[in-house]
Amino acid sequence: MPTTRYHRSNLAVVALGISAFVVFHGSLALASLHRLSPNTVDLSLFSQALWSLDSGHAPLSTIHATAAPVNVLGEHFMPILYLFEVFFHFWPRPQTLVLLHVLGLGLGAVPLFAVLEKIIGEEGAVYLTLAYLASPVLAFSASDMFVPESFSAGLFIAAVWALREGRRTAYATLLVLALCCRETGGLVAAFLGLLTAAETEHRREGLLTAAFGFAWFFACILWVQPRLGFNNPLGPLGLLASDQITTPAFVLSHLMIEAPALFLGLFTPAKSLYIFKLLLPSGFLPLLRPAWLLPAVPLLALVLIVAKRNLLLDNLPWYIIPAYPFFFVAAAHAANSNQRLRRYGPRWALGCALSSYLLFSPRLVVAYCASMLEPVERSRASLIRQAAALVPPNASVSAFDRALPLLYTRDFEFFYPRRWDRAQYVLVDLSQYRPSSSDTPEAALLSTGYRPLYSRSGIFLFQKTER
Repeated sequence: MPTTRYHRSNLAVVALGISAFVVFHGSLALASLHRLSPNTVDLSLFSQALWSLDSGHAPLSTIHATAAPVNVLGEHFMPILYLFEVFFHFWPRPQTLVLLHVLGLGLGAVPLFAVLEKIIGEEGAVYLTLAYLASPVLAFSASDMFVPESFSAGLFIAAVWALREGRRTAYATLLVLALCCRETGGLVAAFLGLLTAAETEHRREGLLTAAFGFAWFFACILWVQPRLGFNNPLGPLGLLASDQITTPAFVLSHLMIEAPALFLGLFTPAKSLYIFKLLLPSGFLPLLRPAWLLPAVPLLALVLIVAKRNLLLDNLPWYIIPAYPFFFVAAAHAANSNQRLRRYGPRWALGCALSSYLLFSPRLVVAYCASMLEPVERSRASLIRQAAALVPPNASVSAFDRALPLLYTRDFEFFYPRRWDRAQYVLVDLSQYRPSSSDTPEAALLSTGYRPLYSRSGIFLFQKTER
């Protein structure tokens, strides 16, 4: 087996960078959860699904506002949730998922450093690994609280390392785990396989990976997910939402009809700016060796097709994050092309990663951090907790976004205003509505048989009465 002996100072710098990332973003995420920030909807959905799984059922959720609980694997096929349930079983709290999420993102830098070191040497690998950890894409992914696809970033790059080390069993295992993070990982694996077959000596493994990746993706969206409850193969990709989509033939015909419009829709100033933002943290070096961006191509295409408007870096980082390490692998190959780039390229990338916060992410640096550090009293989190504590454990409830993490341990939890008329309790924030308005949620609730049970500083809890 090939082995590598690293200088302790380089390892210490990488370890320090990973630790800083985990501590900083973990602290911000936990502070955000403690203050019950609005960006906890996905976290609440997965908490409810894992609570259901831990109770002996399928990973079910009602936050989608469906008439009955649905299997979340029917929207995005993420069987890795069964692995997370092991941790959730021993510490059944949303905080468990938050910490796992940040750890998964940070530890993905370990295999990335190992791969980069083989390409450009230790010193360059250190700079590029730190640039990866410092990129706003990773930071915004951490602020998403919990999305399973973020774990595939480290798993895919670890699979690349395993194959280069000749560890085929480890390669296959890591690849399958990465695919289990989300169905779109099949496209990443497919294009990674094509890249491996074309650029390395592992032609056979690459072609097998490509075939398996394509098979996994199409099996998920055309067969597995429709049978788990949503009956909408294209819906999980964000391309179309319609109950009419039930056959592969319909999907193919739709793509053929819409292909010209989708292609022309890629070329807009906003979407060009999005690509610029993705390339900036790696110092635009990947443009010199674009072949190594191949695994990111299908995810980037999905982002550009799905995002119709208001395309910002903080909106869809979870689309691109599974293949984002390959931006820095491409940067390493580019920097390795000549002596000057080999020496200064990685440092340039780190400088670009750090400066990209100031250029494109002032909200993360200033507003986001400030909101996480504001006094808890000003966040009204304690009032939301008081109201949520009045909801009985087995009662159905429709709650606004900030209250969802407190109420996930029940069979019916809806995201207000979805399905509020079917809930026994409704927890809302009325501070944003004018009291004199006749169409406020309070007026609608009172007119349909609800009575106020709790009211403080705009936080209201209503209970449905027998009529």
